Amino acid sequence: MPIENLAFAGGGTRGVAHSGCYRALEDLGCTGTIKRVVGVSSGSLLSTLIAAKYTAAEIQDILLNIDFTKITDNFDAKIEIAAIAKGMISNYGMYDAGYIKHFFNEKLKAKTGQDETTFKQLYDYSQIELNISAFNLNTMTVIFYNATTSPNMKIADAIRTAMSIPFLFSAVKDENGHIITDCGIAASFPVDYFDTQNADEVIINKNTLGFNFAWGLSTPLKPENAKVITSIHDYSSTVLALMITKISQSIYTTYENHNVVSVDCKEISSLNFDTKLEVKQWMMTEGYNTTINYLREHPQLIANANNANTNANTSKVQLKVQKDLTAMLHEPNKIAKCVACTVCVTTCKCLPNATASCCTIM
Repeated sequence: MPIENLAFAGGGTRGVAHSGCYRALEDLGCTGTIKRVVGVSSGSLLSTLIAAKYTAAEIQDILLNIDFTKITDNFDAKIEIAAIAKGMISNYGMYDAGYIKHFFNEKLKAKTGQDETTFKQLYDYSQIELNISAFNLNTMTVIFYNATTSPNMKIADAIRTAMSIPFLFSAVKDENGHIITDCGIAASFPVDYFDTQNADEVIINKNTLGFNFAWGLSTPLKPENAKVITSIHDYSSTVLALMITKISQSIYTTYENHNVVSVDCKEISSLNFDTKLEVKQWMMTEGYNTTINYLREHPQLIANANNANTNANTSKVQLKVQKDLTAMLHEPNKIAKCVACTVCVTTCKCLPNATASCCTIM
């Protein structure tokens, strides 16, 4: 049963964890059969890079180096409060987030050679169908952009639309004047997108593997997670992070009959745009190990993979990664490139119960 379709949930900056999931698939030889990808909100970032045929290592390097603070236009409360207020009134959001459009235009051009790559151009290049979802507030419907429905749409525009978190980022209007926003407010996990509806029966596509977050295993409602709120930026991002968590928790068990890898990012906020490098690495590690363990329990998904088809092979992959990372621990120039640092990052001083002195070099 080859994996043909990948579905990525929205999760804000937590989305970097799913690049670790994709790294696990690639290491197990499972990415050669992928035909279609779909992403919600931040899930559209990873979906786009996969459809552009970036390798897992390249994707992780991109996400490790992307400056999420620029998405909030380098917020400075002292000089930008007036502009933010104007944006809230006229565009229903504090930030324009033009950085994300420029960033992905450049990444797509590097692969396709096209300025402002469209859905059709990307499909012609890779033969992988990219689907990005958004939500029409006027019609209250989920919409999907792809090479069939929106062949000439610029993918960077679709990504920016898909990440229009209400109040945080300015709303996007379509040609009808309808407000299009982040689909995470209504349908944050598109794992059922590739299912088939027959009369009154839904046929689940077993060639689809979805990547979600284990929202049900953690909650921000703890005293130790108290926030310092001194600006509209702090207020809105805290409230929205709580809302996203609660919405996601409500669908946590909805897709129990689908193939779903749920990554537990603990208490890391989905809207922490100042996420440190070592925290990104830790999330990637969690994604990698969670996927390896899931596929060990569901060997039918890798039975036809190029490089692995048994539980023993998944163990070999983990062991190889462990050895590679152990060798990196005391090499400062390499630790920043470490994308699955099980030994070091999980005991890093920025996390609870830290013990590893090697983390001081990061």
